[in-house]
Amino acid sequence: MERLLRAKWTGNNIAIALICFIVGFTFTMQIKSVMENSKKDYSTSQERIDSLTTQLSESQKENEGLIKELGDYRLTAGATDVTGEGIEITLYDLTDASLSPEETLVHQQDILMVVNELRNAGAEAISVNDIRFTATSYVRCVGSVIDVDGTRFSAPYTIKAIGGKNNLEKAMKQPGGIVAFLTADGKRIDIAKKDNLELPMNKKPLVFNYMKEATK
Repeated sequence: MERLLRAKWTGNNIAIALICFIVGFTFTMQIKSVMENSKKDYSTSQERIDSLTTQLSESQKENEGLIKELGDYRLTAGATDVTGEGIEITLYDLTDASLSPEETLVHQQDILMVVNELRNAGAEAISVNDIRFTATSYVRCVGSVIDVDGTRFSAPYTIKAIGGKNNLEKAMKQPGGIVAFLTADGKRIDIAKKDNLELPMNKKPLVFNYMKEATK
């Protein structure tokens, strides 16, 4: 009986045990391989996520920079309403009947001198009778009225400028400056400092028939 049991153990049982060991070992190695591959996949995925996150962050920063740059261009081009401290200047025609219209009327050159002086003094935005003055704006005399970008006005003419109000006022009133010149010419000019001015956008469409972007 003992020999019979020993024969069965050393025969079938050992074979079965060996098969189970092999299967178990193979399964364990497969699980280990799957886990290692999963770790590698996870690591690769995490690296990709980190890379994409970095790229997205850089793109967002770049977009924010472009948006700010676009906003700055819109401000300087007069393409949006603006507000800020500055000064308000009013020019009046004279009513002296003994003088000729040439002597009593405010002319285009008077307005342009004021605008140029304000720009030289650091004005960041200027309007003439609530027409936003830009690089393509114009002022011209049409009889006894003034044409500003296609809209005609009669006196008085109000010029608003956003910038450091004290500096702008000082520049206008400096000895030998614009105010001295215009008053010596018989013109009346009033200047008032303002804590808050609102200047509208320029609604005139920009049309360029000859200018285009240069390519390198």
